[in-house]
Amino acid sequence: AEATPAGARCVTAAESAPADPPAARSFEATLTRRATSEPWGLIIESHASGIHIAGVKPEGLVQAYNSGAPEDKRIVENIFVESINGVSDNAGMARQLEGELTVVMALRQPQLLDVTVQKRGKPLGLMINYTSDGSALFIKSIAPDSEATRSGADLVVGDRIVRVNGRSGKPRDLLSEIHASDELKFAISRAAKS
Repeated sequence: AEATPAGARCVTAAESAPADPPAARSFEATLTRRATSEPWGLIIESHASGIHIAGVKPEGLVQAYNSGAPEDKRIVENIFVESINGVSDNAGMARQLEGELTVVMALRQPQLLDVTVQKRGKPLGLMINYTSDGSALFIKSIAPDSEATRSGADLVVGDRIVRVNGRSGKPRDLLSEIHASDELKFAISRAAKS
């Protein structure tokens, strides 16, 4: 374990695990606060596929943790939260963040992909879900006979679309770009397999 500011420390989960692609690496981060009113400084999004970090606020314990953590063990945007204090359901993890002074977060770096889809003037065939204050679109389903499947694009249910044609922002910005373009270049964040 490595000491970091503000009572935070990071621990690598399985240093001797088989070498997966770097994007599939898991690690743990332990954060401790003095009072439940002290902010963690996390922006999280919760969907059926789990919880992920949508951003880190400049104030809060996570920013202090990150300032002392090695780059590959920092809590940053697009990281998936596998569990908090051993709890892995979304509602339970949210309760841990709200009510606990110390949290041990099991985190997994995402697999990042660039995917191109041609709409050819037709509907894309993706059912998309999002939170209005989020930073990504979630693929909820893919129609079997759609432009998304015909184009051979490597898209799967649960993927997060974080940029469209180089544009990032709120979900409404990403949706506008999808509607405005026939060729779509998606930056995808995917929960990497263990």
